Amino acid sequence: MATINLKQNFARILRTLEGQGLKPTNIAKSIGYTTTAQLNSALAGDSLLSTKAIMGLVENLKVNPIYLFLGKGDMFLTDETEIDKLRKENQELTQRLEESGKMIAELREVIKILEKRNADLIDMSVAAIKFHTEQKKDQQTDSGSERFPISLVNKVLEQSDLKMHENNEKNLTESGSSLKRNKK
Repeated sequence: MATINLKQNFARILRTLEGQGLKPTNIAKSIGYTTTAQLNSALAGDSLLSTKAIMGLVENLKVNPIYLFLGKGDMFLTDETEIDKLRKENQELTQRLEESGKMIAELREVIKILEKRNADLIDMSVAAIKFHTEQKKDQQTDSGSERFPISLVNKVLEQSDLKMHENNEKNLTESGSSLKRNKK
């Protein structure tokens, strides 16, 4: 049966913590004591180490309770697996953030192109309406001749629509392929 030498193990832990740069005042506060006198009393064996102090050692200072009670194993708890898990998760989130940033930039470019095309369509529509309105006025005043043939306007509009349709298909194809890349 293992013997418990709490006082001796506690003293080793405190020396190690002080060696790591922690001051007795900070150690006392970390384990729930209000003064260093309480800490010194527990060290000297004049008082028992309270349950609250033991919990403070384990939770706040990451002291291994097996070492505290039995003097066996590592003095401090290390949770390498949790740290590794958090690092991996952080790395994955950083990668997703970068990919999202690239996708946002690509989509902003597509939006700019589409806004420009929309503005061009509006300008063409306004010009066509204006032309047709003027043509009607001219026909009312001069019913004999057309100043600008309608067939030519229609042909220009058809070619413009065809070109814009081809460009839209191209941009949608490019956007789709970049979205597929980003999902991978």
